[in-house]
Amino acid sequence: MKKLTLLLALIFLITSCDDGDVIVTELDFDDVELQRCENVNDVTNYVFYKTKSSTNEALALQFETGEPIFTEVNTSYSILLSGTDQYSYRVFNGDPSDYFCNAIPPTSPVVQEEFISTDGLVEIFSSGTESDADSIPTEVEDPTLLVDTDLDGILDYLDFDDDGDNVPTLLELGTDFTIEGNTILMARDSDGDGIPDYLDDDDDGDGILTRNEDLNSDLNPNNDKSDLNAPTVPDYLNPDIAVETIVNIYRENEYFITDLTLDITITNTVLVNPVNQEELRDETLQLLGTYSASDVSVTVTPTIN
Repeated sequence: MKKLTLLLALIFLITSCDDGDVIVTELDFDDVELQRCENVNDVTNYVFYKTKSSTNEALALQFETGEPIFTEVNTSYSILLSGTDQYSYRVFNGDPSDYFCNAIPPTSPVVQEEFISTDGLVEIFSSGTESDADSIPTEVEDPTLLVDTDLDGILDYLDFDDDGDNVPTLLELGTDFTIEGNTILMARDSDGDGIPDYLDDDDDGDGILTRNEDLNSDLNPNNDKSDLNAPTVPDYLNPDIAVETIVNIYRENEYFITDLTLDITITNTVLVNPVNQEELRDETLQLLGTYSASDVSVTVTPTIN
């Protein structure tokens, strides 16, 4: 791995305006963990940073995006450093471990010297594992990653309701289903039409869409049971009940991302000391670090076409 260096030369001198000369022989942050300030109220404003207690140094990257960057995998993001989107190198007069992520910067430690970006390109690549947690492995449910059974804009491997009937796939599989190789066996098929319930938008074959057998329109056909002779059977599984209630809304869809990581690189950086206007340049591609995020859930409400 290349060492994270702000100059093409490995040795340079910074003169501190407060406490004399601060000699930086190498900006080597390879073994330092990349951290992030987590602001649950603002998911589009990000601060990533590295601190070295032994030398009182820190690197920080702050930027804002139009959308969250923790909701997709195998996705690239590019940020041009300008304005409030900044990359910086700072030297403190004490340990900077607790300096970042404060609404108001602490009075201690004090920044002795800093260089702030005026130009540069940040590139972020996300990776991880996505799943809709419906008990069907991705390679079985959607081997091509192109299948969208209900045409709601969410591919089956991320859709917790593959047929768009507002009954989750996990419930429609039944209790006897098994998976052998890449084949699902014994999935429930209530009307015996050869289409398993989790892919059938009319589970009981009565001509009324399962989604529209929802008398109270609460987006849950499971709790609508009109037949006094079969009080435990939902209407959508009862062919003797064919009362239509038009429901043109899907339930909110939730899927999960595990092992989420962000690889962050910076290139063509220009950093300036705001006190003396000294300029540092580095045109090489540098890996700021890899950030491992907590598992996340992503929710989206699809629209009916």
